Amino acid sequence: MKFNNNQIKIIENLINDRVFYLRENIGYCQNYLPDCRNNHELEENKKAITTSTKELNSLIEFKSYILSNQELTLKWIF
Repeated sequence: MKFNNNQIKIIENLINDRVFYLRENIGYCQNYLPDCRNNHELEENKKAITTSTKELNSLIEFKSYILSNQELTLKWIF
């Protein structure tokens, strides 16, 4: 994929916003684990942590891919 500079900035901002939300969600769920009243709540929080962590890792990987391609493109230009 090739992106222009404006698209890259927009994508980076969207990714950064989502990463912030996911980190907050993971922290909230981890802090709430001791307060779960039943097994269902406990399992739902653990599931939310797992799902958020997977998405977080995927977004970080995607951002790295975009940035590495941007660097390669810049090297070809200069």
